[in-house]
Amino acid sequence: MSNTKSKILSAALDLFNKSGLKNTTLQTIADEVGISVGNLAYHYKNKQDILSAHTEILDEKLQKSLTHFRNFPNFLDFHIQLQHILEVQQEFSYIFRNQGEIALNYPETFDLLKSFRQKLKAQIESRIEYQAEKGHLLIELGEEVDLLANNLTHYILSSQIHQLYEEEKDPKLLFKSLWALLKTYLSEQGLQEYTFLIHSTI
Repeated sequence: MSNTKSKILSAALDLFNKSGLKNTTLQTIADEVGISVGNLAYHYKNKQDILSAHTEILDEKLQKSLTHFRNFPNFLDFHIQLQHILEVQQEFSYIFRNQGEIALNYPETFDLLKSFRQKLKAQIESRIEYQAEKGHLLIELGEEVDLLANNLTHYILSSQIHQLYEEEKDPKLLFKSLWALLKTYLSEQGLQEYTFLIHSTI
């Protein structure tokens, strides 16, 4: 990728995150980069092209976050996976904060979000079942696991929307909220592992 294209994508990402996709024009992006609109259009003819390029980068980073599941599926590994997912969401916050607009106008990007959600939920279900089998979680396999996994997945992927309503944007607030959901299911043994691995980090 050329240096100019990289600068365009970086500037567009900052502006989309700050002002929103709808409120950012090609002229604004060109001004930020210090080039003409014609030069920008040579590389990306419209915002759709820029969003498509962002989507490719986002896809790569989200898929990388899923590889943590291949490691040992204990609480700490899940915690680290969440950190990576939240970092990616923060980097591309305009996409996660405007999923309604994305769904209506940018189906390619929305399909990526739907696919990632399904994969993440499946991984979370497997993690819950594994911890239940170890005796760390007291939960009935089946519908109860599905419900908890769905709630956790929804909360994770809605984190950018939650932050819009927070007066103090505590980066640890989401972790505290997620673990609050899980802690109600922890056995005494699970609580000991949580305290040893996670409690001191949030």
